[in-house]
Amino acid sequence: LQAGQILLVLGASGGVGSFAVQYGKLAGAQVIGVASGRHRAYLKQLGIEQVIDYTETPDFQAELRKLAPHGADVVFDCVGKDALYKGQACVKAGGKLISIVEQLAEEQDYPFSFHYVFVEPNVLQLDHICQLFENGILQIHIDAVYPFADVAKAHEISELLHTRGKIILKP
Repeated sequence: LQAGQILLVLGASGGVGSFAVQYGKLAGAQVIGVASGRHRAYLKQLGIEQVIDYTETPDFQAELRKLAPHGADVVFDCVGKDALYKGQACVKAGGKLISIVEQLAEEQDYPFSFHYVFVEPNVLQLDHICQLFENGILQIHIDAVYPFADVAKAHEISELLHTRGKIILKP
């Protein structure tokens, strides 16, 4: 992702999505997020330029084309399912579609590159992220804190994909 490029984040208000928004801003990108409108103020606080409310605009591809007629340089998917497939229509020719949730179903010649990313711990990257937090460059929003005994409930809430930020389990 380069300065001046357009980053579209699907699931922008969730734990990973909100980090993607902040990293996009850090890189100098124009960041557009797809999320529920109830998270608009939170996303604006993170520096996002535009929020497409999927509850009001299920066809977020058309809304994106109004904001970026050629599409986004990078589409970062934190939702999967229909959002991933709708996200394909949002990628600029020659751009990138990245998913942390699932792979595309079939191999095709896409006019963009697709990357499925499964994140594994990396000490150097984690140290860098910690420095960004310590220096106030990145923020984290804690949506809810549950006692460890309520791990099943916390997991259910997480699976609904309507959180804002992170869910914490407390021992």
